[in-house]
Amino acid sequence: MTVKELKWAFGELESMDRSMAAIHHFISHLKPFLEEDFYTHFRKYFQIWSNVENRLSDHFIKTFDLTRKRILTHSRSGAIQRVLRMLKSEEFTIVQTESNPGGEGVLQAEQFELLGIHVELIPDEKAIQVMKGIDFCLFGCDQYTSYAFVNKVGTKAIVENADSHNKPVIILGDTRKHVEELCLGAEIFEITTFNNQMTLITESKVQHFGLD
Repeated sequence: MTVKELKWAFGELESMDRSMAAIHHFISHLKPFLEEDFYTHFRKYFQIWSNVENRLSDHFIKTFDLTRKRILTHSRSGAIQRVLRMLKSEEFTIVQTESNPGGEGVLQAEQFELLGIHVELIPDEKAIQVMKGIDFCLFGCDQYTSYAFVNKVGTKAIVENADSHNKPVIILGDTRKHVEELCLGAEIFEITTFNNQMTLITESKVQHFGLD
């Protein structure tokens, strides 16, 4: 791509929802190099972040036993899909909400099936009913701070219900998504505060909020 084309592409990316922290991390790190050796810096950036799911899965499996567990998840997360693909030998079952509005959970359920992962698709309102039979909840996130994270609307209600049943909640993220201040763009996102039942797993560490 020419410099002109790169500038146009980055302009389009900058217009994307500020809730998508990983995209804006990419922009902030590479935009300064659009006119000088962009592809060298792009390759370096890619090398740093290309194996982030490997590090996430390593932390995950060392911290939680997934063997034959029933795991409730909501919305759609590329990080969750890639990490669980690496760990599917543990023979766990995913209980996936439809994740309305939008229904992206339906698509994620189809993708889990293609990966050979056991999955049960349920309406959003049934998440409360099945909580007793769940071992833990698992969410991705679009951004997070030291006190809260942003995910699809409906996440907060599931977390509150999990807390009332003393069910652990795990959030998968990476440090590209760490921000100083949370930013909500579209109405389909909401903020959920970390509580004592929750664990944040990133490529660099595992943080148990109940132990801080």
